[in-house]
Amino acid sequence: MRNSGRIRLGYFPLPGPEGPRIRARLSFSQQASVLDPCAGTGAALLAVTKDAAVVRFAIELDTDRAEDCAAAGISTIHGNTIEVGGKVQQVSLLYLNPPYDFEIGASDNKRLEQVFLQHCYRWLVPGGVLIFVIPAKALAYCSRTLAGRFGDIRVYQLTHPDSVQYDQLVLFGVRKDQTDRTAEHSQSYLNGLSWRRLNIDPLPEPNDGVWTYVVPPSGPTTFIHQGIDFDLLEDLLPQSNAWRQSRHALLPEAAISCGQPLTPLHGGHVGLLCTSGLMNGAFGEGEERHIARWRTQKVVTVINEEKSEDGATVTRTIERFSHDLALVYEDGRMLTLGTEAPTEDEQEEPALFDEDEHAEGGLPETDTVSLRKAGGELFPLGRTVITPGIRELALEGFNFGPLLERHANGDWGDLSDNDIAYNDAALDNGDERIFSSYNTDMSPDGKIWIITEADRSATTVLLPSEN
Repeated sequence: MRNSGRIRLGYFPLPGPEGPRIRARLSFSQQASVLDPCAGTGAALLAVTKDAAVVRFAIELDTDRAEDCAAAGISTIHGNTIEVGGKVQQVSLLYLNPPYDFEIGASDNKRLEQVFLQHCYRWLVPGGVLIFVIPAKALAYCSRTLAGRFGDIRVYQLTHPDSVQYDQLVLFGVRKDQTDRTAEHSQSYLNGLSWRRLNIDPLPEPNDGVWTYVVPPSGPTTFIHQGIDFDLLEDLLPQSNAWRQSRHALLPEAAISCGQPLTPLHGGHVGLLCTSGLMNGAFGEGEERHIARWRTQKVVTVINEEKSEDGATVTRTIERFSHDLALVYEDGRMLTLGTEAPTEDEQEEPALFDEDEHAEGGLPETDTVSLRKAGGELFPLGRTVITPGIRELALEGFNFGPLLERHANGDWGDLSDNDIAYNDAALDNGDERIFSSYNTDMSPDGKIWIITEADRSATTVLLPSEN
């Protein structure tokens, strides 16, 4: 199976609006057993048998979808359909929407639609009805089995946009072994539909009752999963001697998470650890538990020298690399170790954010971490907090410190003239919120917002989508 199919486990569910249209083509008169060997959440089986007196059975490989299917009241086997066995001729209706792809093996790689059909059609009673949902290109691979084992075959195009994307067809057939001549004629007809030599009509609407398939009765049904119970295997695997002996070859060894070096680390040692990436990760215990991230960035300094005698201005550009180490603690503290010494205010222990004050101040209801207070502002910023979205950007290397400085210095960023006038008035009056917006490619919203509350008790850095 190709990568796109592996991600979905070959799961291409029937779009919801198609279910009632298929249900309108079926007539249930007596108690019957029905089966969906690739059930997903069971929504399709429920739709095509709605209001019918049936006993529903399903098989599903994915754990979560199997749980959803069982919760919907369907008797569900969690496992691979190919590993499920049962007596032949025991269900009245087989709804089959298999994976869409080729199997992968040493040889004879068949279409999975063909593999599932050959494995499952035997469970239909004589006169039982098959509903087969497949892409048009797979019809030719299944034509021999369909033509030899089914009669009264009708093929229609599904018209929902999701069905059109995968070129889905729905085939109706009645379980009945055919003569060689009839089978040859049916196979030629199905190949013509698959190769588009013949037109395929859309599936009729529910109110167009021109024809229906009568689902015959059937008795008790039993299916047995003959494969490995994956949940049980997952629980027992860590206890296996073979796993303990091979684990070191299959999984990386756990990194050392505690202990101290034999000698104190000097600045050079820390620098080597940082630049090699060994300082990135989680460290410490208890209150000192923190995430560390080292970053190297290029800094360009432009120097404009005084004009020379001929009136020209000499511009010099100096490039250098700067390093910083960001630490985010479990209790919300954030520290940045850089090439420049912190100011006296920055050396103080940052105060944690007060949740009660957060609620009263009208800030976004999100988890927050506190930052150091910026200095040199035109107005007090109060406690500066960031939302989870900004925290994620910070861990990815986004530095919002310069934006805070612009905000505090009266540079409101990318605002309209009316919003700028409002901020200027709020700065003079001191009783209104101050809002700034800065465009940046680092933000998933394309910009960053900074809001200082009316009482200047707190400033929030956030994404527009978190407002």
